[in-house]
Amino acid sequence: MTLSGKSLRNSCWLVVFLLLFSSGPVLAASAHVPVGSWVYPALERLEAEGLLPTGILANRPISRSEAARLLKEAESGQPSAAASRLIQKLKAKFATDESLSSNYFRPFEEARFKYLYSDGTPHFLNLNNKGDFFDNGSNFRAGFASSARTLGSLAFYLDPEIRYPEGFAPDSEAEVVLVEGYGALELWNVELTAGRQSLWWGPGYHGTLLLTDNARPFDLLKLTNPKPVVLPWILRYIGPVKLTAFATRLEWDRDFANPYLAGIRLDLKPHRNVSIGIARVAMFGGAGRHVDAGVVWDVITAGNENVAGEPGNQLASIDLKVVLPFKIQKVVVYGELGGEDEAGSLPSRNAYMAGAYLPGFLGIDRLDLRVEYGQTYIGKYPGMWYNHHVYTTGYTFDGRIIGHHMGTDAKDLFISAAYASDYGDFEVLVDIESSGRNVKEKNRSTAFRWSGHLNEKTALTFGYYFDRQTNINNVAGQDADSHSVMGSMNFEF
Repeated sequence: MTLSGKSLRNSCWLVVFLLLFSSGPVLAASAHVPVGSWVYPALERLEAEGLLPTGILANRPISRSEAARLLKEAESGQPSAAASRLIQKLKAKFATDESLSSNYFRPFEEARFKYLYSDGTPHFLNLNNKGDFFDNGSNFRAGFASSARTLGSLAFYLDPEIRYPEGFAPDSEAEVVLVEGYGALELWNVELTAGRQSLWWGPGYHGTLLLTDNARPFDLLKLTNPKPVVLPWILRYIGPVKLTAFATRLEWDRDFANPYLAGIRLDLKPHRNVSIGIARVAMFGGAGRHVDAGVVWDVITAGNENVAGEPGNQLASIDLKVVLPFKIQKVVVYGELGGEDEAGSLPSRNAYMAGAYLPGFLGIDRLDLRVEYGQTYIGKYPGMWYNHHVYTTGYTFDGRIIGHHMGTDAKDLFISAAYASDYGDFEVLVDIESSGRNVKEKNRSTAFRWSGHLNEKTALTFGYYFDRQTNINNVAGQDADSHSVMGSMNFEF
């Protein structure tokens, strides 16, 4: 798939403007808020109340400095009681950032422990978890995060974890993994990140079409402007702008070893309650596939696609989020349209995702409801999304879909309801998936979770998860149920 040449040229001009006309105060470099953090749903609640007029949340991760800036922006508005509680919670989270000098080292920023027991192999818990895999039986995880900043412009972050796939069984071996770890250099609101990190592109809560944390984090180079900027002249009417580009190499154990994956995303906010994102990714190169300046140029310009010698596999999407902060019922509607092919420089073979978020549902300030639906099933074109006739391993990294976890020829319905009580947050989640053609694999998952705090620095989470899987791997009659219980404890220092 490709975007038009005109769109490409405009994007190139925007890059120049972002580098030369970045405005506003220069923020000190900081580590990022990891994809999957509770901070993002909290910020989305503030956004739903119209409190984040310059916030861009569909391009994650954001820096801790940017999160602290958005928090100040929200405080200057008129938050509801529920939003005020979230603001206080977020202020506690980022209080240390306010008090730190330009140089610091926090060897133990946080520590976490998680235990999960499953009667059967869980499904829901193996989605959007940065490539981790929970199996039948006992699963134990323990990790910590460490961060540092020096010279005011260079930040570091490490997140190692010990994993016991089968708990304390005699034949079990501990696995030590670096979940995320990177350095970030920020100068004049231009940030270069090098290291291991997950990316999430799009407004979806349960999944997006191009980039999620379903697969393990990439070892990447990423360039962005951490604080959205308003461009000069007539371009000021498109509102705050953020541009992000990255490049990485995928694993060796695939049809073409170590291919490149690169992407670019442009975020615009033409109105305080309207956000637009345009994104494109391309897989190219790899062992046995020649890469030179011509191939790179074809990837950049989306040239020579669907012809002999095409440079690689290309996908693109456009997404929209609209915030309607009505007094009676606040509503956030969002959607994403993506193409796996192109026709006449326009997206084709389209998949989509759409959702609605209703905070303060039914007039209950503490109750939030979300409904989200996605589809990669294209009636006349089987096996289109996340597959490719050259890169037959597909749009995957270490066996996991890089985009929406539902995969190819799939439909996914997700519903969540959350209630923030004085005794912790209660949440009910339902996920219904189907994939395949003649024999459809179906997954039906239900989860009940509670999270709360023992004190300001110690958080607890407990959950029960039920999965019913039928026709697993599209094999008729291959069915399984699983029951899982999980408990976790998180300490912040």
